[in-house]
Amino acid sequence: MATLLVVDDDPSMREVLRDFVELCCPELSVVGEAANGAEAVDLASRLVPDVILMDVRMPILDGIQATRRLKQELGLASAIVTFTSYTMPELEREARVAGAAFHLRKPFSLEELRAVLLQAAERSAPPGEGEGPQGWARARAVEAATEGPWPR
Repeated sequence: MATLLVVDDDPSMREVLRDFVELCCPELSVVGEAANGAEAVDLASRLVPDVILMDVRMPILDGIQATRRLKQELGLASAIVTFTSYTMPELEREARVAGAAFHLRKPFSLEELRAVLLQAAERSAPPGEGEGPQGWARARAVEAATEGPWPR
């Protein structure tokens, strides 16, 4: 099961996101919540979640700055999914340059959120784990490297 850190300055939004994951994403487990980017950096560096779902606009340290710290300064392997209600394309570019794996614009559908979270979890899965073609490819590569039982 992949782990998830939820980051948003709005407590109601964090609650909705947590409830959605708990009800509709059994592949994910929410391991923490943060109300701003500074809290996110602290929690993520301690918890090392597989996926971080982070709002872009927050007080103290915004989501793009937090992503930059986590990916570029700390080298965290977590897949970061940023989201915002702002429709400025430059925010998406900034998020990707900072190290975000995915970016969502609000409003997004619950189906879109689920799909992106599962793709992010797959992206951060260790070699040999995960489902789908990428997971199988990693499993084959690991077994080939270790001369495991995979049929040749």
